[in-house]
Amino acid sequence: MRVQLLCKWSPAAVPSAMMDAASSRNPSRPGPDLGDRHVTPWTPRPPHEPRSATTVEAGDADGGPARRPLPATGDAGLRAVAALAARLLSAHAAEVCLVGGTRTIVAGAAAAAGSTGGPTSPEEALCTLVARGGVPSSVEDAGADVRVAHLGPVTRGEVGAYLGVPLVGDDGQVVGALCVLERSPRRWSTTDHDLLQHLAPAVAAQLQIAALDAGVAHADRREVLAGAAHAAGIGSFTWDVGDDVLVWDGPLLEVFGYDETTFSGTIDAFSARLHPDDAEPVDAALRAAIGRLGEYAADFRVVRPDGTTRWLSARGRAHRDPAGRTHVLGAVTDVTALREQEARVAAVLEAMPVGYLGLDADWRIAYVNAETERVAGAPRRDLVGRDFWRTFPATVGTVFEDSYRRAVRERVDVVFDAYYPAPLDVWVEVRAVPRDDGLALYFVDVTDRRRALEDRDLAARRLRRTAHFALALGRVATIDDLVRTVAEDGLAELGCNGGSVAAPDPEDPSTLVSLLASSYGAQAQQEYGRLDLHADLPVAAAARTGRAVLVADRDACLAYSPEMGHVLEVTGSVAFASLPLRVEDRTIGVVTAGWDAPQTFDEHQLDLLETFAAQVAQALGRLQALDAERAAAAEVAGLSAALQRSLLTELPEPDHLELVARYVPAADAAQVGGDWYDAFTVRDGSTCLVVGDVTGHDRAAAVQMAQVRNLLRGTAHALVEPPAAVLGALDGAMRDLAVGALATAVLARVEQGADAAARGLRTLRWSNAGHPPPLLLTADGHAEFLRRPSDLLLGLGLDIERHDHTRELPPGSTVLLFTDGLVERRGEDLDHGLERLRRTAAPLGHLPLQELCDELLQRLAGDSEDDVALLALRAHPEDRPRPAEAGPGKGPADLVGDAPGPLPPG
Repeated sequence: MRVQLLCKWSPAAVPSAMMDAASSRNPSRPGPDLGDRHVTPWTPRPPHEPRSATTVEAGDADGGPARRPLPATGDAGLRAVAALAARLLSAHAAEVCLVGGTRTIVAGAAAAAGSTGGPTSPEEALCTLVARGGVPSSVEDAGADVRVAHLGPVTRGEVGAYLGVPLVGDDGQVVGALCVLERSPRRWSTTDHDLLQHLAPAVAAQLQIAALDAGVAHADRREVLAGAAHAAGIGSFTWDVGDDVLVWDGPLLEVFGYDETTFSGTIDAFSARLHPDDAEPVDAALRAAIGRLGEYAADFRVVRPDGTTRWLSARGRAHRDPAGRTHVLGAVTDVTALREQEARVAAVLEAMPVGYLGLDADWRIAYVNAETERVAGAPRRDLVGRDFWRTFPATVGTVFEDSYRRAVRERVDVVFDAYYPAPLDVWVEVRAVPRDDGLALYFVDVTDRRRALEDRDLAARRLRRTAHFALALGRVATIDDLVRTVAEDGLAELGCNGGSVAAPDPEDPSTLVSLLASSYGAQAQQEYGRLDLHADLPVAAAARTGRAVLVADRDACLAYSPEMGHVLEVTGSVAFASLPLRVEDRTIGVVTAGWDAPQTFDEHQLDLLETFAAQVAQALGRLQALDAERAAAAEVAGLSAALQRSLLTELPEPDHLELVARYVPAADAAQVGGDWYDAFTVRDGSTCLVVGDVTGHDRAAAVQMAQVRNLLRGTAHALVEPPAAVLGALDGAMRDLAVGALATAVLARVEQGADAAARGLRTLRWSNAGHPPPLLLTADGHAEFLRRPSDLLLGLGLDIERHDHTRELPPGSTVLLFTDGLVERRGEDLDHGLERLRRTAAPLGHLPLQELCDELLQRLAGDSEDDVALLALRAHPEDRPRPAEAGPGKGPADLVGDAPGPLPPG
């Protein structure tokens, strides 16, 4: 069997004396100190995702080929690596375990050394977390971690913290774990993870050696190990500091561009290949490790003889042997590919317009991009490596600190907006993202956006004030009310202590009539209530020239004219703005604002004053126009009423038929509409009923309606034909006479032959030209629209066939003809309006016809925007006298023709 290498390190050249020295652990040390060094988080990158551990015995369950068992226990190489793991991480114990049907510790160091060899249940082992999950596992407080708190080693107090990495076979199967243990809880740092990662391939390589020993008795173990290390691109080193003896293995020699003949075996050989820019930090890291006998970590570049550059990552530890000699031992990994990837990421970070600031676990600044430099106003060399809270002290105790600590504590992204005061003086939108090794801050400078929002809010407040004043102006009904509203309410909205509104005296245009705010007092109101148009005052100048006059303070007032001294005295104001009130090209007045403090009249204030004056001017112009309209309205209303009376006819009431009509004009009395009704008898004794609607709502529509009405009357009398023939003839007459109107109409005839008369019945015959259908109410309370196919409206100029329809009318029946104003509503389907009429009329059919019409108009026409014409016919029983409420019968001889008469109620 071969074991896949998870990371790049080999123990081939580590002295066994160092491996055996694990028991000298310092129990008081909680873990390695990160210091100021930025550590890149460890992320395993196996070539394929490892599977969870199963048995490692021959004969896989999935039917694959049988594999040779891994070594049992006691391998010296594995013990050495376990000891190195315990020492490098300052851990209480370390172990290499295999997990299959059972869990076996094949090598241990310190407290775990005595546990090797005996199989135990995987369910009782913490390494099962790693083996079954296939990923590194960290337990910082075993007693509080629900994953492991129930396991025997935890309940017995043997394990308080645990850190492990998986061992993966070349087929992607997890076979075991390398782990370190503590008796007490411990926080594992990123460096702890990193170091254990570096040791994992050493275990893998040693397992491979042991497996090959079992199958290839004569293989050279060092050759196999060297081959594995070389394939993995790793190397190891030991350095005797006192004698300056540096020992490298083959892979390390190769990556530095040496061979056995060119390598001097001293630290100078290392320095010779080291990139000049990295020499100082690497030397500092070595000196620090030797000085404190602690861990050594450095990332650096080497320049090979062929000119190529490689990035290497070294991890190790300084140690003093029993003889007092200091050694540094460790492993080196070629991380060139990783660095190139990081460089690509850094290029993205540098190019993006979003600020990025990386913090390590100790709140030190690890990275800043160019946008962060711009916002912070400092180069990265002055930021990286410094304590964040000292570098940006204004974050302490604010939403910044609360949000950052919450992100780390709860492991959640936190997004917020906040202001950082001077010297930065900037608004930022921040996203704090927790990472395994610290915190990433992404931020956008939103200062311009915030200022735009503030400007928007200021404009909104100004708009609210303007809207409030506009509403007040909209409620005024007279010019006197307007002047009072402006002087008492409007000027207060501008922060004034007083002001006035002035307009030319209608009887003397050379005099301004001025109403002053009550805050100016009775003396000012009396002295300046009337002004000469040519007075040397700002209000008079604005009225004469139509231009605003601004006087910003007391000195400016006194410089304007001598008269202004007295104005200052009696008003208490020291600054004035007189603004002309203009409508179109006319100046109709002046509004003056006064303040008791100097004014700057900046752009914002001038905009507000101009808006204020425009509102006042608009309201004043509206009221002046309204006064003129009111003067003409009475004359127009009388004209409209007379015109309407001339267009509506007195109704006949033949025999036992009762007819009632109602007309409700549009809301604007001057806008006579195109709706009409008519009723008349023809030569054969039939009674004709008409309701129609000419398009339009003006006097032109009324004139066209009169033409259509008169043509229809004449045609019906001349032809004495069914309604369809009459409407067809009317359509042709409208075309030939160029009436130029479009109209809808229903023409109906009430007929009664001898047979129908004997049975007490009548027949309604009608034709419909695009109009709402008639509504029939029977004496038993039934309501029904006489829906029949409707023909095209009148006036299209087309020769079309029109159709007649009939329906018997039982005694007591009522027929309603109406225009669309009774049923149509804005935004509503016509069918809804028709159904509303039917439901309303059905229970009212028993009422006298006059009351029925009034009730329908009251319930349905109150919110109509259109004219409403309503014509109702009731067929009373003929076997009894005509009802008194129907009034006396009227024939053609009883009518007064088309002479104007009273409008029907409505």
